[in-house]
Formats: sequence, C-alpha cells, structure tokens
Amino acid sequence: MYTKTEVRDQIRVKKRTMTKEDILEKSNKIWENLRNTKEFINAEYLYMYVSYNQEVITRPYIKESIHAGKKVAVPKIIDGCMEFFQIEDINQLEKGYQGILEPKNGKLICKESGLMLLPGLAFDRSLHRCGYGGGFYDAYLQRYDKGNLIKFALSYKYQVFEKIPIEKHDKILDAIVTEDEVIRLCCRST
Repeated sequence: MYTKTEVRDQIRVKKRTMTKEDILEKSNKIWENLRNTKEFINAEYLYMYVSYNQEVITRPYIKESIHAGKKVAVPKIIDGCMEFFQIEDINQLEKGYQGILEPKNGKLICKESGLMLLPGLAFDRSLHRCGYGGGFYDAYLQRYDKGNLIKFALSYKYQVFEKIPIEKHDKILDAIVTEDEVIRLCCRST
C-alpha cells in the first residue's frame, strides 16, 4: 500500500496532465451520474465546494442547483476554520483562501443534514478520502456531522485506489461519484 505522500504525488502528476477539455468532459459525466442519485434528487441543502485548478468542475452546477431550487452553501475559511455560507447567486463569490472562490456574503449554515460534495486528491473503494493536507473538511465534519450529513466525493476514476492509508479521524464517505460509476459499500445481509 502507498503512503499518503506517495498517493498525493501520483495524483498531482496525473492531474497536471489533464486538459481543459478532459476536465470538462469528465466533470459533465460525473455530474450526470450524481444527478441520477436519490440523494441528490432529494437533497434540500447542498454543501458544495467551489472547484479550483483540475478538480471536478462545480461552478456551473452550483448555478444550476440554485436555479433548480436547491439551497446551496459553499465553504469559506475564517480564522483557519472552514464554514459554509448559503449563496443565492454565483456572483457572490470572490477570491479568498489560496485564491479559491469563497462567498463574500451569505447566511452561515451549520445544519446537520443535507448532501455534502467533497473534493479530494484520492479515494478508495472502502469510501475513504485523502484530502489536500489542510484538514478543513475533517475538522468541519468533526464539529458538525452527527450522522445525518450525506457525504459524496466527486472524483475522476484515476483518483480511486483499491486502498489508501487512513487515519483515526478520517470519516467514511457515503459514495464516490466518478465519470464511470457511483461507488458505494455493499450491504451485507446477516
């Protein structure tokens, strides 16, 4: 098994080779797969990251989700902590932490239910996530997730490994949505 550093290095190399066309094509397929899940269809609140660099694109889908009547909240880093703010329009975003678009205004949301779409560098088929190393999502989930927040990762298929190293505080995802599939844990009957 790879170390977290080796996993991150492998994925960063692959991400840098992606063209804008690759990112757009794969992102559109990922969103098509996401839109067909019952969790997305039924979600009143969406906690969505704002895509940056080669991440799965979210900005047009933030706009689409708002127009479809979903309540959309996006992250903002405040004093080293991530919080989510509900926005009504994509134009409420401005450059913030590390140049990533954040809401300049909006209503602070800390509900314990809804569908959270997480970014990450790597994932595994046991629904573990390896983030970028800042720990923002892990800390947020430690503070607010009481078990009712549905957590889906948006990922290119090359970011999914059979197994990645995990730490005690890592939360398990409910699903990983790639351009080819929606990965979920199979339920075992006893």
